[in-house]
Amino acid sequence: VLLTFLDRVQNPKAWLVRLPEVISKNGLLVVASSGPWDEETLKPEIGHKFVLLTTDILPVNDTIKSHISVWRRTDA
Repeated sequence: VLLTFLDRVQNPKAWLVRLPEVISKNGLLVVASSGPWDEETLKPEIGHKFVLLTTDILPVNDTIKSHISVWRRTDA
């Protein structure tokens, strides 16, 4: 699942809580955010069901950067 809209929804935490319902065990979640949703802010919300695999920061344009994080669903 590629999640790119967390910066635009009213209640992003509600979306994050529901992710284990739509991502199967060992499934991948890729989060791309130019807002506050980097691995440090995601970990408290999804770290109990997902393990962080990798992160990167990619330029969107001269002033905006996108935080990319890849997570694997676990049974924990």
